[in-house]
Amino acid sequence: MEKIHGVLMAITIGLCFGLQPAINSTLGKALTPKVAAFHSILVTFIIIFLVVLFSNELPIYKNIVSLHPVYWMGGVLGFGIVFMAILTIPILGSSASIAIFVTVQLIVGSILDHFGLLGIERSPIIPKQLLGILVLIIGVKLILK
Repeated sequence: MEKIHGVLMAITIGLCFGLQPAINSTLGKALTPKVAAFHSILVTFIIIFLVVLFSNELPIYKNIVSLHPVYWMGGVLGFGIVFMAILTIPILGSSASIAIFVTVQLIVGSILDHFGLLGIERSPIIPKQLLGILVLIIGVKLILK
C-alpha cells in the first residue's frame, strides 16, 4: 500500500474521530450515556462482524486464545473511549476534549514507539518530536481557556 493511502486513511480516521464523540454525546443526552455507548459499540460490532464474516476470516478468530491477554483488551479500551467521550464532551466541549484526546494519544504513541512496546517496532523519539508534543500541550492549555 502506498504512503498516500496511509495518509488518506489517517485523515479519514481524524474526521471520524472528530465527529464520533460529538454524535455519541448528543445521543447520550437523548438517551443515556450508557445506552449511547451500547448503541455505538453494537453498530460497530454488527458492521465488523459482517465484514469479517463475508471475507471468510472468522475462523482465524480462534487464534486469539494463543495471544497474550493484554491483546484482548482492545474492546475494553474501545468501550472506555466511547463511554468516557460521551461524558467528556458536555463538560469540556468538543474542541477541548478532542485536543486532549489527540495530545494524550500522541504521547502514548511516542512512548510505544520509543520503547518498542506492545509489538510496535522501536523508533526512538527525537528532540523535534518532543517539541511537537510540547506545542500540543501548550495548545491544549490555550484551548481549555
